[in-house]
This record gives sequence, C-alpha cells and structure tokens, in this order.
Amino acid sequence: VTALIDASPEYLAGRMVKLQQRLTGKNQLVLSVSPRDLAKRLREIEGVERVALWTLPIEADMFRSTVKRLLANDENFRGMFLQQFGLFEGRHPLVQARQKYFGGEFDDVDEKLGATGLYMECRLPDELIRDLATNPAAQKRMGFEQGNLKPEIFQRQMQGAQMIALQAKTNATYWIGFVHFANGNYKVASDWFQRSAEQHEGQGPWAAGAKYNLARSYEALGRWEDARKIYLLSESPQQHGDLVRARLIAQQHP
Repeated sequence: VTALIDASPEYLAGRMVKLQQRLTGKNQLVLSVSPRDLAKRLREIEGVERVALWTLPIEADMFRSTVKRLLANDENFRGMFLQQFGLFEGRHPLVQARQKYFGGEFDDVDEKLGATGLYMECRLPDELIRDLATNPAAQKRMGFEQGNLKPEIFQRQMQGAQMIALQAKTNATYWIGFVHFANGNYKVASDWFQRSAEQHEGQGPWAAGAKYNLARSYEALGRWEDARKIYLLSESPQQHGDLVRARLIAQQHP
C-alpha cells in the first residue's frame, strides 16, 4: 500500500506554520502539515510500503494558473472553456442546487426552492432544448430575443444556450438521484440513476457513476442479484472495486 499525504501548497508553506502556532484555545486550527513527521508515522503502520506526497493539489494549482492565463490570451481556448464549464459560472440553478445539496437543503421551504426543486428546474423538455438553436418560439419562451444582434452572432449564442441547457439536464438527472438516496428513497433514487445511465445511449458523462449508484440503490432495496449483475458487467475504471462488491454480495447474500 502507498500512503499519500494530502498537502496543498498552502499547507506546506512556512507562513502557515507560524500562523498555526499563534492560534490557541478556541481559535486553534490546523493550517499546516509536516510531511516528514507524518511520513514517519505512516511507515510504522502495517502494510504501508511507500509514502509520497499526493500531487493532485499541486497539479490543481498549476491547472488553475494555466487556465487563467489562457482565458486572458487565447480566444479559441476561452470559447472551448466556456462551452465545457460556463454552466458553472455565475448563478445558474444547477450551481444553486449543488450548494443546497451540500448544505442538506433538499426540500422547498416556503417559496424558496431546495436542491430537488432546483434540479427539476434544470430538466427542460427535450423538444425545447432541441428547438432552442433554431426555433424563435422556443427562444422567446426561454427569454431570448435577437434584437439588434447580427444573425450569426445570435445563432452562436443560441447554440451555446442549447449546449448549456443539455449539460444542465444531464447533470441534474444524475445528481437528483443522490438527493433521494440521502433521504432514503431508494426506489426513486434507482429510477433516476437508471435514467442517467441510459442518457446519450449509455455514453453520457455520468454513465459509469450512475450504474454504480444504481447498484448501491438496489443493495439498499435488498435486490442483491440485480446489484451484483451490474457490478459484474462493469467496464469502468472502478471495475476492480465493483468486482469486490460483487464478491461480497455473493458471500453475504448467497
């Protein structure tokens, strides 16, 4: 087993060590880590053969810096980035839904939508999404008007809006399953995960995760054989873990 030390550049900085030392009593916080000391303790654990820094936090910082530079200087990259991640900029209902979900605010309160309601708002009808790029009636329904914009510019905007609407529906269909799973509504959760797994002819971005969580929902419902079949047919990067779960089911629920 290789033990990875989770340490962002900030946690490795000397200034954070000094700040941590100054915080005492109720204000005490862990703001730094000593990789050398932690590595020594980890090596004493049976089964740990190697200790290394987890490079992902550092790579994430490098990625953010590179993206920031390219957004400022490369128009083609900026367009591609906005197509892929523009959905998560600003206050799109999907972003609000995620925030509500992580805060445990699943249900509507008075007139304020919870995670479930916001996710449902993101699930526009397929016909509306399909017509958004070319149908003036669909565009007007969504609040878009060409006005004084040149046709080619407005067309690009509508294509972008269509892509964002499709991405929002794809994500919401998957994530709403987690709301129902967290509430113990495993049958409803399984329906949403099934729907997500079948999106885009089974080739959607959440296909592997949806199948796994569908199997977990089946486990919660006591549908052991259905769950086991999904694990055995796994072709995702998590295949090894899925096969382990299939073996556990066979052992515990023969």
